[in-house]
Amino acid sequence: MLKRRLLLFCPFGLTFLFACAAWAAGKNTSEPHAPDGMIEMNWTRRPVMFSHERHFTANGVAADDPQTCTLCHHPVQGKTPHMPCAAAGCHDNMRSKAVEPNAYFQATHKEEKETCDSCVSCHTRLAGDDLEKLKRLAGCNESACHP
Repeated sequence: MLKRRLLLFCPFGLTFLFACAAWAAGKNTSEPHAPDGMIEMNWTRRPVMFSHERHFTANGVAADDPQTCTLCHHPVQGKTPHMPCAAAGCHDNMRSKAVEPNAYFQATHKEEKETCDSCVSCHTRLAGDDLEKLKRLAGCNESACHP
């Protein structure tokens, strides 16, 4: 009797387990999640403490909107990898003030917007004509980036 019940319910149990596993895998591979809290961007001589949440709030965008990530994490070869700026293969040239597209300094400091924003170009645009706000957002010393 027990063997019959086991044989009868085993396929249902296995189906349920596979369905749960597929659902969980789909949940885990959906959209990336921005790291919580402050991140130390220490790839240069003067580290920067960065908060995704603070930038979402300042830009009036939702943290759970997949398009939010593309404001900074730009597409590479048609895909948006959502990696740190200094990840291998991205802006991994750490030479001071290098001008190549893969230069970390250019990704964060370039003032003109060509293909995508840098930290400085976005902060400059946000400051507008307010010089005090510009100093606070995009200054080299005692600014939001370099306190």
